[in-house]
Amino acid sequence: MSMDITIHASFLPHDDPEASLAFYRDILGFEVRIDVGQGTMRWITVGPAGQPGTSILLAPPAADPGITDDERRTIAEMMAKGTYGWILLATRDLNGTFEKVQASGAEVVQEPVEQPYGIRDCAFRDPAGNLVRINELRLVDPLPLRPDPPPWAGGVRVTQNENAILSSEDVDCDVHTQATRHIGSL
Repeated sequence: MSMDITIHASFLPHDDPEASLAFYRDILGFEVRIDVGQGTMRWITVGPAGQPGTSILLAPPAADPGITDDERRTIAEMMAKGTYGWILLATRDLNGTFEKVQASGAEVVQEPVEQPYGIRDCAFRDPAGNLVRINELRLVDPLPLRPDPPPWAGGVRVTQNENAILSSEDVDCDVHTQATRHIGSL
């Protein structure tokens, strides 16, 4: 029996709540779900419109009373270098997203590029220095289907490219391959 667990929220630090709001709400188009606290001590939950179960909590990084002054300094130093927090987002329109974020004045870390491991992505820094990588969601043109499915495929025909998306409907079987299932509207 599998567990029914989902990723509900990821945490990113902020040191300027208004600048973080401008980036995630105004530039990336996320909706603000919760905004509590005052001044720089604000916890702001944002997320993509139409995806209420997925959120990012933008939080003051050193608000935990258990953090020492030395740890607070280390966190501040890492944030200043852009090595403390990061997140991976995805879009179907990488070029359009890149152009919009770049036009906002955000720090560009990497322009859109095809990575050697098969992902096309770009990267920015948000106002707190967090690395924001954005992958391109895309359907892979599948190679021709194998004429006879291998025994481990449970009768499901798979493409010769094990990283391609299956061209058939979603399948309910245990396929021991790295093939990605085609689900719904992908």
